[in-house]
Amino acid sequence: MSAHGSLGLVAPCGHMCSSAPRLDSRLVKAIVRLDDTSVPIAETYRRTREVAAHLDIPRPSYEAHRALVHAARRERARRRANRETLIRVALYLDPVDALYDRELAPHLSL
Repeated sequence: MSAHGSLGLVAPCGHMCSSAPRLDSRLVKAIVRLDDTSVPIAETYRRTREVAAHLDIPRPSYEAHRALVHAARRERARRRANRETLIRVALYLDPVDALYDRELAPHLSL
């Protein structure tokens, strides 16, 4: 058996498994769209594999998929919290200073 086989990189049939080093933007969008917090990440991964096969692109590794799902969930939570803060300030339920407590734009550095 080859060196790759001892690392588990060769499927039992002897063929190399296809895995994407970089994720196609269509697949990233599909992962974010398919993510549902009420189902396990593994189920989302199974659905993502089907999308990758349909698009005829390499599927992501489970680890890359999991990291992307967690990042998407953090971003959704951040946006939800920002939206709630903005609404509360607009309705005069919170002071304007509450906007400074939120990280409204983490990609911008002052």
